Amino acid sequence: MPRSIELLGRHPGFKGVSVDRGATGPEPGTDAPYIIMCHFLFDSPEDFLAAYMPHATTLQEDIPNYTDIQPLIQFSDVLLSRTREADTNHYQTQANAFRSLFNEKK
Repeated sequence: MPRSIELLGRHPGFKGVSVDRGATGPEPGTDAPYIIMCHFLFDSPEDFLAAYMPHATTLQEDIPNYTDIQPLIQFSDVLLSRTREADTNHYQTQANAFRSLFNEKK
């Protein structure tokens, strides 16, 4: 994911990205249905494809560096998104958590 964020983030239609790790399934102690999800926010599916397609081979070859699970791609319409301002320490904590996330190959 770090490589995809780097490459896709250069496209002018790129608006943002979030990455989350599944913590648990619906019942306590059960596995989450998804281990990691990366949500890219683009102006349109066409902008995503314009950003992705020139790097498709590179990104597909990078996947085994992080997982042996076949990735899924889904296009969605964002109906609601809310964030709040965070201080610099919060951003640093997030960056450190993100780095450690990718050091744990599943």
